[in-house]
Amino acid sequence: MLEGQPVYRTDGLLVVRLEGSSVVPDEFGIVSAYPNPFNAATTITYSLSSASRLSVQVFDPTGRRMSTLFEGYQQPGIHTRTLIATNLPSGLYFVRLEA
Repeated sequence: MLEGQPVYRTDGLLVVRLEGSSVVPDEFGIVSAYPNPFNAATTITYSLSSASRLSVQVFDPTGRRMSTLFEGYQQPGIHTRTLIATNLPSGLYFVRLEA
């Protein structure tokens, strides 16, 4: 959950991007993956309530890691990573966000 009054743009269904907000989220988690389903790319937005070592990975349904989008230390806030999937076979994928 976000507190305060952030300015945002929307595609009519969900928040795509928060802008100009210095609000620190009070929860850790994935906010959205858009577009979903996707063809060549999708943007994964997640919130981090405190500074942490973070890992954002993509897995196929068998549990095989297909991509690591980010691994390292990150400050609290709303962050985005883009999955470029031109080299992945079509199908279902899962995102794991671990801190």
